Amino acid sequence: MIDLPYTVFVELPIYRNKQGQLFCDSLWAKDLRLHLTYISHFSLCCPVIKDKIPQGYESITQENIDDIGIKQVFELRYCVGFMSTFINFFPNFFTVWQAAKYSKIVHSAGSGWPFPSTFYLVFLWPFMHFKWVVNIESSFWMLSRSSKVTPRAWLSHHAHKILLGIALKMADARIFTQTFYQQYFLGQDNSRSMINAASWVDAEKIISKESLIQNQAQKSNTHLKLIFPTRLIADKGVHVLIEAVEHLKKMNTKVELTIMGSGDLQPLCKQTCTTVHPTVKLKFLEALPYDSIFFNTLQMYDLIVVANLKEEQPRNIFDAFSQGLGAIASQTKGVQDITSSSNTVYFDVGNAEALANIINDLSVNKAKVNELGLAALTSMLQTTHANMHETRRIFLEKTLAL
Repeated sequence: MIDLPYTVFVELPIYRNKQGQLFCDSLWAKDLRLHLTYISHFSLCCPVIKDKIPQGYESITQENIDDIGIKQVFELRYCVGFMSTFINFFPNFFTVWQAAKYSKIVHSAGSGWPFPSTFYLVFLWPFMHFKWVVNIESSFWMLSRSSKVTPRAWLSHHAHKILLGIALKMADARIFTQTFYQQYFLGQDNSRSMINAASWVDAEKIISKESLIQNQAQKSNTHLKLIFPTRLIADKGVHVLIEAVEHLKKMNTKVELTIMGSGDLQPLCKQTCTTVHPTVKLKFLEALPYDSIFFNTLQMYDLIVVANLKEEQPRNIFDAFSQGLGAIASQTKGVQDITSSSNTVYFDVGNAEALANIINDLSVNKAKVNELGLAALTSMLQTTHANMHETRRIFLEKTLAL
């Protein structure tokens, strides 16, 4: 058990209603509860919005977190644009300073809008005496292969690269969700570091091998069923998938594809799914809550398609593996870190024709599809949300000499 005052700095907003109760989305509440199983004096430094649900979170199930054991919440002002960021810069800097002064262990991340609290802490660290844990689990700020390099994107990329690099050199413990992030910032220096892939799957949600074999038998004479569940934005390879669909139509591949999610490209995805073809059957689903409905829906499919263009580690692979779905995935480092050739068939990043060819080949090879699914399920046995936190606890206690 970690007993020192421990504060997590994060840019995810929570909200306080008129009665003074604190709420956050249920998935984050679940994660906070796991933190509290091994941290006895846990606090948060994050944006707090009063009297309303944070913008963009209206459709997400909110959960009261008053009674989970958080010692203190240091309230950052919520920023929604450059003007509010400018206005709130110094008040938020002061709040981060207060939270850091209160803490013996500071835990901050490498992402967050408009920028992570880690940037503030870089300038506070030389004058304060806290142990620092830096967690790098996202790279949305890296220059994208899917869009032009704008001055804003260039500035964001280099600001994150420089300031996060400084933070990681200062940090007493460094946690990465994948080896690419560690090598990108630290090269071959793996001291004080841990690779801790971000799985949010609970053990009880993982399908049994017997149920998987039964499901596969029931689908043995059906068309190949694929699902593409993701945020519908360019960096997730939406355009690559849609181009692959056109190739599949030309090949008259017998396949059913469901696109699931929300995002800027949702209208394009919905329009694509309205087209009619004799063999390529398309369907669109709105994003589902991260609960039994979502996992039961996954069981209806044979494979997940992941077409990421950036190096971020896709959590939906763990979700699919937990239900015995193998993957067809772009060969990014983020994907390779959590998959293998036994459970995933890879294609070159952005190569729609290669993706279509793989789907076409697997559409007539259900035996291979079933092998991928069984291997995927086997790989999930130790890859649960609770196991992720237990591994982190052991690492922190050892590395911080607690």
